Amino acid sequence: MKLAKYLMIAATSLGLLLGCNDKLDLEPSDSLTSGTAITDMDGLRAALTGAFDGMQSVNYYGRNYILIPELGADNVYLSKVNSNRFLSSYRREYTVLDSDVSGFWNTAYNVILRANNLIANVDNVPGDETEKNVAKGQALFIRALVHFDLTRIFAKPYNQGAGAQPGVPLILKFEVATPARAPLSEVYAQIIKDLTEAKGLLASTTIEEKLKPSKYAAAALLARVYLYQGNNAAAITEATEVINAGYTLTPAASFAGYFADPGAAEDIFTLHFPEVETLGSDNIGNMYLKPGYGDVRVSPDLRSIYDDADVRKN
Repeated sequence: MKLAKYLMIAATSLGLLLGCNDKLDLEPSDSLTSGTAITDMDGLRAALTGAFDGMQSVNYYGRNYILIPELGADNVYLSKVNSNRFLSSYRREYTVLDSDVSGFWNTAYNVILRANNLIANVDNVPGDETEKNVAKGQALFIRALVHFDLTRIFAKPYNQGAGAQPGVPLILKFEVATPARAPLSEVYAQIIKDLTEAKGLLASTTIEEKLKPSKYAAAALLARVYLYQGNNAAAITEATEVINAGYTLTPAASFAGYFADPGAAEDIFTLHFPEVETLGSDNIGNMYLKPGYGDVRVSPDLRSIYDDADVRKN
């Protein structure tokens, strides 16, 4: 009799679990996962939010992408007393076993997949054409920016081989694969193509658009890509367009507070981190400051080049 009761209870519990499975398996309400098909404007907006959200990861602009190249240069140094983070970055010995380096690589390509999902589906979504164009332009901007960021960590500078040296895998459609590294010239050509198309699709945007890419953000990034490529004439053309757009520089008296004010007049494009999305103890400030880990310290050589009257010194 007891066995029968136990069997009945077990069967009922299993039925409840199976019946609740669909309700428990929920997607985020404000973003889409990489492989979710986009069928309407709400899905389109959520997909775009998901791409920006990936860039806010601690592995990317939330911390690691800022610190990895910084520690490989000479503006900062790693404290002797540290939390064992970024040791290989400081030595410029990147390996797949380094979770900070591999974390950036994996997160960056996940963001590219999210952007590719939107680019592949946006034309078939019914809705306002201007909004669709802006969304596609912003997704192309993201795809170009992430590929560019990857080359700046994992490839040699363009002039060390005229672009013939290995770049990074070039991912232009939604698929899970492990392609070989494309030549750096091919990666740059695709970045420039994406940004040029993005600039056209973002024609309706103005300098008031700060928290998402505008046509001027695309021009500014194009200027940087051309500069790295050694195409100075094209870099000047794109930079001049941004300079003449009407952005105003932050005055020295407001400089410190500028960094806590996303969307200021000086901003061309800023990745907004709302307070509700804090990275907690993993935030980038904790790597520099005490209390916090204080692993990364400003080089005395850098501090010495600023005089006391320079607001940046403080």
